[in-house]
Amino acid sequence: MKNTVRLIDVAKRAGVSVGTASRVINHHPAVRDDKRRRVLEAIEEMGYQINDVARSLKANSTKTIGVLIPDIANEFYADVVRGMEDVARGRGYSYILSSTDSNTEKELRSMMVMREKQVDGIVMMSHTVAPSLLQYIEENRLSVVLVASGVETSAMATVSIDNKQAARDAVNYLISLGHKRIAMIGGPVSDLSGGVARLEGYRQVMREHGLPIPQGYEQIGMEYTYQTGYDKMELLLQMEEPPSAVFVAGDYMAIGAIKAIHGHGISIPAEIAVMGFDNLAVSQYCSPSLTTVNQPRYQMGQEAMQLLFQCIEEDGAEKRNIVLPHEIIRRQSTEADIARG
Repeated sequence: MKNTVRLIDVAKRAGVSVGTASRVINHHPAVRDDKRRRVLEAIEEMGYQINDVARSLKANSTKTIGVLIPDIANEFYADVVRGMEDVARGRGYSYILSSTDSNTEKELRSMMVMREKQVDGIVMMSHTVAPSLLQYIEENRLSVVLVASGVETSAMATVSIDNKQAARDAVNYLISLGHKRIAMIGGPVSDLSGGVARLEGYRQVMREHGLPIPQGYEQIGMEYTYQTGYDKMELLLQMEEPPSAVFVAGDYMAIGAIKAIHGHGISIPAEIAVMGFDNLAVSQYCSPSLTTVNQPRYQMGQEAMQLLFQCIEEDGAEKRNIVLPHEIIRRQSTEADIARG
């Protein structure tokens, strides 16, 4: 009789995740003894055939993963890919990388090419997922994990931080320093996580504290670039009552904002404090060093690739949404007495 017990069934019986069960079968050392024992007992009780793990991979497995990112030159995406690569290499996999500019046509074309090359699964980073792309994924039963996006769908597993809460924490931190006139330089509204969610978090906290958001205090950019931050900060500085602090939805933009402030001879943070987002390496070395929200980018890549392998090995596995912790990194752009990072 054909064995119908799946790894997800073993995991449920043992009370562990599919990933933990998979690690036990593959003799991974990073499993607690009690969990390892429960998984092995469940395997024996249910008659699970361990060799089915290899057979559960797609019959035409190429040991290759597809990776779609918006911008190959952006440090944020490079760090996520580094985490993916280390996990993939440990499983004997290679990957194909495509830079898409978060353009739906490019994303769809890249995904079609990767399907033709018979990749075993795809990790995707994008500001959003167009209905046409989602339809293609569902129709072709592709194993896809979405990273650092505000999209939630049963068709894909996701890995991200809570961007709204991270923005709330950032603005609350500025308020705790005594700021009341707080502006925001936001990301594009097409970006559901970096643009929409962070803007919503900013607005919520300002309302909760009864703080006004004057017209012009929300400057929404089309790109996360130095130039965008510089241009939007220039507009804020031209206001009759400029802000005493600005929350910026990305570090590159925040550094552009700092350049604009310096150009007017204004002191940071004595006259204007600046808070960024992402904790890119450059945020430590600008002057003043940038207070920012840390996203665990390398860990996001690791989690995404591990999640993808679960999707590949267990075709019917439940799609998971993993939310990783964020952290406020305090530096000189908000508090002058903090040592240079």
